[in-house]
Amino acid sequence: MMALWIAQTPQRKQKWKIICKANGLKEKFIEYDVDTRCHSTHRMVRDAFEAKLQIKKWIEHQHYLPLFSTEDWGRLQQIENVLKSVTCVTTRQQHKNGKRVREVHNYTRMSSTSENHSREII
Repeated sequence: MMALWIAQTPQRKQKWKIICKANGLKEKFIEYDVDTRCHSTHRMVRDAFEAKLQIKKWIEHQHYLPLFSTEDWGRLQQIENVLKSVTCVTTRQQHKNGKRVREVHNYTRMSSTSENHSREII
C-alpha cells in the first residue's frame, strides 16, 4: 500500500528521491503492477525487501506513520515465501504448457512447506 501511496503524487515521489539521495541510498521505487496477480505482488514484496533501508528512512520522515517492526518484516517474509512458491509453480506450469497461465488452478502441487506458510498467514 505504501508503494501505491508514494506513487500517487509527484511530490511524494520527489520526497522519496530526496530522502534516498540524502542517505546515499538507491532511488528505485517499489514496482507496482497488477495487485490481483501473484507474480506482480511477489515482485512488489521482493522490491520492498531490497528497499528496506529506503523504506525505513522514508517512514522516519513521515511523522504520522509508525516504523515497521521486526514482526511486520517477519510477516512480510512469510508472505514472500508463499508468493515465491506460487510463482515457481505457475512458472513451471507456463513452461510445461508453453503458454501463459492466468491463475493458479491447483494449489495442491505446492510443497507442504509452502502450504504450512499459507495456513499460518491465513
